[in-house]
Amino acid sequence: MKLWIGNLPSNKNDEDVRAFVQKCTQIEIDAITHFDRDGSRPGVLIEIGGATQLMLLCMQRRLHQTYWDQHELNVRVPSQTKSRCLTKRGFVQSCCEGQLAVLERCELDGVSKGKRRC
Repeated sequence: MKLWIGNLPSNKNDEDVRAFVQKCTQIEIDAITHFDRDGSRPGVLIEIGGATQLMLLCMQRRLHQTYWDQHELNVRVPSQTKSRCLTKRGFVQSCCEGQLAVLERCELDGVSKGKRRC
């Protein structure tokens, strides 16, 4: 499955992106596709083999609005299929009770989203 990370610092290469995502989420990236690398807001589409929709939502929560070299990251899960999870007021909530406990483990322990750093 794939995860979009936008507004990256333009001086970052594949290894920097892999190291940053690994540091923040403990997840290994399989492939990286760059977009608008020379523009003002470059982005990447990362591919994670064996990832579930729930795992990607937890990664999004961990990385979205995180600052990296004075750039606030914009992280999204591209919608490929209809998901049972929805985002409401910045909190991921699940329609399925079984997934709710897993999502609660992805909480950032009260850290505000304003100036979060990894």
